[in-house]
Amino acid sequence: MKTNLTQLMESHLNPDLSSLNVIRNNLVTLNSMRSLRWQIVSDDQVWFYPPDVSLSTVKLNFTIYPERPYESCLFFANGESDVVNRYQTEEEALAGHVELEKKYGLKRCTKLKI
Repeated sequence: MKTNLTQLMESHLNPDLSSLNVIRNNLVTLNSMRSLRWQIVSDDQVWFYPPDVSLSTVKLNFTIYPERPYESCLFFANGESDVVNRYQTEEEALAGHVELEKKYGLKRCTKLKI
């Protein structure tokens, strides 16, 4: 029986996957983390191999998303992504991120203590 993460990854696999997509995704994530925005990042990276899946929960622009300004999104090594949930408060976003980490077997990359 396949896990949720395996099924999700298989639906996003691309046989022509280039390591440039992985590098781009990592740079985008790192640049976002360096800015002053609220973000939590988790992934499935093992040793020096790039991650196949990254989970990012961020605070969006409040004027554009006033009702649910927090969002969790899965990023795949082939460059695709899926928004998996939106939240109203920071507390909901933190709890939702932890729940998604457990569901997809990811580990946290950021220094945030939850």
